[in-house]
Amino acid sequence: MKIGIITLWQSNDNYGQILQCYALQQQLLNLRHEPYLIRYDIENRFGKIKVSLWKKLLKVLLIYPAIKSLKLKRQKQKVAELKVYNILRNKERDFESFRKKHFLVSDKIYSNLQHLQISPPIADAYIVGSDQVWAHLLDKKENQAMFLNFGNKNIKRIAYAPSFSMSSYPKKLKAQLKENLGRFNSLSVREQTGVEICKELGYNVQIVVDPTMLIKREDYSKIASEDNYGTYIYLYYLNISHPDEIEWKKLHEFSENFNIRIIATPSSGYIQGQELFDDVEYRYASIPQWINLINNAKLVVTTSFHGVVFCILHHTPFIYFLLKGKFARGNNRVISLCNMLGLSNRIWSNTSSFDSLSKQDIKWEEVDEKLNAYRLESIDFLNKALS
Repeated sequence: MKIGIITLWQSNDNYGQILQCYALQQQLLNLRHEPYLIRYDIENRFGKIKVSLWKKLLKVLLIYPAIKSLKLKRQKQKVAELKVYNILRNKERDFESFRKKHFLVSDKIYSNLQHLQISPPIADAYIVGSDQVWAHLLDKKENQAMFLNFGNKNIKRIAYAPSFSMSSYPKKLKAQLKENLGRFNSLSVREQTGVEICKELGYNVQIVVDPTMLIKREDYSKIASEDNYGTYIYLYYLNISHPDEIEWKKLHEFSENFNIRIIATPSSGYIQGQELFDDVEYRYASIPQWINLINNAKLVVTTSFHGVVFCILHHTPFIYFLLKGKFARGNNRVISLCNMLGLSNRIWSNTSSFDSLSKQDIKWEEVDEKLNAYRLESIDFLNKALS
């Protein structure tokens, strides 16, 4: 069966986004289907003009100083400079090479919803998901693309593990959401909050695992690098803006006491990634290197859902730090996953310490048994939806 997948895919520094897209394709290939990514240009769907790296550099170096003389706040310039810095660093990550090598894609890049509707991708089925594809509200018609409002009505429409990234949908948009959900033949979500949102509108949906967990450790070993980084703690973080958010002083003291260096990789999520820590070795890893860094770490400290996922897949001890404030909604999926697998003690609390958590045994056989059961249920969902 020919299957068009629409999801988030354009990041140049969010490892989870790219790997969830990769893993769903791989599982569909395992099931003897013909999947491909519908290259929907979500970053520019409202007509934003793409700007080259050099134009962005020019803007920061020439225009912003001029605007600064007009009392532009330093914070705005700092954000702009950070974006340019990340563009340069992302050349090291080289996500584009990974996409070219491992993604099956549509011939066209679809610029907006109208483009999808006028010249719809050819497929027997469409799948939307995973990632936070339903976080884009339906007050803008363009966001109906992620509710598969294109193509022949007879084409099967399946939602696999999409996230709303919110605990409740805006009341004034619930009628539109109900109408758009009615377009699907099969519905699943990634989190319990998504179940509740759909249930309120009369839809019973299944929770399935994130696509990255549909395939196994040995599948990722095929694409991981073989670099040898020695002995290290791996700090993979996003959506934080201050070292205290991951108890940095305690982590640094722990690493010095045991003479273990720290390798750090920042990424962008709700906010731009930035270098926050002193006395660490920053690595802007490619995707194969990132998998390897998690696999071989003595301990991973992270604020990332997919950081946790890959630790679980590779049996790497980890500590998850809860996001604070307006980003706290991102914790739901981690808490849900850890509770599901009996790993809630790996979430940092007021009584935690790096020393005790690093020594704590994790019963990986029990974790694998539970995860495999959820994996099989999720594969069963896909099989039934596509049958």
